[in-house]
Amino acid sequence: MTDINKNKSPIRKLSKEEQAKGRAWPSKKHLSSENEMALPKPGEKNRVHSVLTALPFLMLVIGLVFYFRGESAQNNGALILDQRVELLGEYKGLSKVSGIGTTKHFLWLVTDKGDRGVRIKPEQLAQVQTLQTGDTIQLQAAPTVEGSQSVWVYSVKHDSVELLPQ
Repeated sequence: MTDINKNKSPIRKLSKEEQAKGRAWPSKKHLSSENEMALPKPGEKNRVHSVLTALPFLMLVIGLVFYFRGESAQNNGALILDQRVELLGEYKGLSKVSGIGTTKHFLWLVTDKGDRGVRIKPEQLAQVQTLQTGDTIQLQAAPTVEGSQSVWVYSVKHDSVELLPQ
């Protein structure tokens, strides 16, 4: 038997040739809990800590930028009449949601698929104030952003009278 077969140790040993090439086992075994990086002195900044502390703030700012860009496109965009939808149902009421910057107004109606809220501009509120809960209305709505599920009132008819003309 050769030397290799005698020692069937799972630990690989370096041969003298490999040791001569400069490959050698470390002189000391390092524990994973040992920190070889020097700790920052009082008053010094730790870069990793600074990045990890700033990351949530940066994510918040980026999220707000995307939110306000989308909301600005919704509020200031022109109606996309090619994607217009017609809704028929009973008038339920008006609501407003206070947001950051501008208040969102919704006209609610009960359709055969359930309650549906449609965005309405503040200038249009006075024209639909005459509606009573339970009135049958037919309205047309369209999004202001391509592919958006949020639609805006385009026209409202009650008893074949147009409250909001096209």
